[in-house]
Amino acid sequence: EEGHLRLLSSELDLSAVIESAVRPLRGLAAANRIGLSTRSEPCHVVGDPQRLQLALTNLIENAIKFTPPGGEIVVSCARSRGRVGVSVRDTGRGISGEAQTRVFDRFYRAREHPQDRTATVGGGLGLAICKEIAAAHGGTVTVQSEQGRGSLFTLWLPDLEREGEAVQAPDTYRQTAELAPLE
Repeated sequence: EEGHLRLLSSELDLSAVIESAVRPLRGLAAANRIGLSTRSEPCHVVGDPQRLQLALTNLIENAIKFTPPGGEIVVSCARSRGRVGVSVRDTGRGISGEAQTRVFDRFYRAREHPQDRTATVGGGLGLAICKEIAAAHGGTVTVQSEQGRGSLFTLWLPDLEREGEAVQAPDTYRQTAELAPLE
């Protein structure tokens, strides 16, 4: 409502953030007969662990919602070209090309079929929140998906251990990133 997001940033290993996001959702995944696993290498960033956990929780909850029983969700972290990618890959129903261009818009909920009731669950804010949290950390969030084969959402953040470049934690542990006000 203030038009900005306050971060309490520090140096952190995203492996711990991933585990904090996954742990409370293991029961929900198991209840839906969905495998939920993690694969991670050490990935160090400067960030707000609670905000990053919120972004990952949103991504994992969406994956659970759109993955059928017997499916699989893998949450991983890897370093690539000066960035860290935290990915949530699922074997769910996938997202159409048109919907992929809008999934991070506030209040957007994809409806692939007229009989699809899952699109009416939630307010269409989870992925928009992920996008804002990523932007506040100097990163982005992307989606790759193929209908019937699943989706891959990746939260990209600056790598604290970039080759040949020192990245320091902020002098103050409070940063402000401007956000667009809710419509």
